[in-house]
Amino acid sequence: MARNRGINQREIDKFVKGLAKGFEGAARRNPIRVPVHAEATAVTAPWNSEADLEEDLLLAKLLLWLGDYAMEHPGMYAETAEFAEQEGIGADEAEVLVLALEQVDLVKVLRVMGGDVPFMLSGKGRVQVRRLRALQQDGAARLRHTINALLKWLFAVAPDQKPVDPSGFLAARQAFFAGVPVSGEDLGRSVAHLAQRELIELIDTTPATVALTGAGIDTVLAGASVTTPPTRLGDNYTFHNSSNIVAGSQQSVVQNNTTGIDASALHEFAKVVKQFAPVLGVTPAEQAELIEDAEILSEESAQSDDPGRIRAAYDQVRARLDGITTVTAGLTTLAAQGQAAYQAVFGT
Repeated sequence: MARNRGINQREIDKFVKGLAKGFEGAARRNPIRVPVHAEATAVTAPWNSEADLEEDLLLAKLLLWLGDYAMEHPGMYAETAEFAEQEGIGADEAEVLVLALEQVDLVKVLRVMGGDVPFMLSGKGRVQVRRLRALQQDGAARLRHTINALLKWLFAVAPDQKPVDPSGFLAARQAFFAGVPVSGEDLGRSVAHLAQRELIELIDTTPATVALTGAGIDTVLAGASVTTPPTRLGDNYTFHNSSNIVAGSQQSVVQNNTTGIDASALHEFAKVVKQFAPVLGVTPAEQAELIEDAEILSEESAQSDDPGRIRAAYDQVRARLDGITTVTAGLTTLAAQGQAAYQAVFGT
């Protein structure tokens, strides 16, 4: 059994392409079946509606269901039994979900003696329904969720670093975002992202499998997001007037630097790329990919102790920009600023 321990983008792309063929088939063979008690733990801990709602399968589905119900039956209370029957959960579980939404003022509950618990959307709940539906179309947000959820799922099923078929993730409760399932394409891109950051290893087996690395385990145990990894300690340097790339950019940048080089120019460039991405005339999928690569560059330029990783992250962003066929003023500006930032950091 061979393991791919290096960061080789060509091998990663080849590996993920091979996985992609089986992802959707795996989802069809293993449809989601939420255990009756599986979600109870999701609402027993302190819960923040805006931060966590989109990542909790049944809470998000309940709120979206209630939004549809309110449109069909304006001014009427819904009953927990109807939602419980639809989702195949117990009445007690459905009631707990309603009470969780009530605690954060997303629903209004009608207090009655015994029987069902009538409830309806509050004004704040209507806002959250709209937010969830918007998130369903947000490719970058969905991909961020999938990346982090996949890493946590791998730790849950194989904390001993044994090889795992990643397509099994599609049958997991975590494979949902804002109440809808993630796609095989999102899963493939998440595998590639985690491999690039050396949080998982790609293993050449049949079927193809992956395994957690030590860094991946550390990230999960630290409770960190993959897109916001734990800060590594180093000497602090303050750079004044460090970037003239964008008008209005910060004139004093404090950076935790472990490389001995000032990579703040590339860090600022990454922020500019994310700002310009929506106006470059690319497809939503291409925009999400460009933003993801810019986020990697932002993180590497701020925290990496390896200049090679910073160069690789910049090269990936530059390749994305070079691949845009429609030339605009924004694209021309980004290309020039990227080159200037690269020269400011590496002097070449």
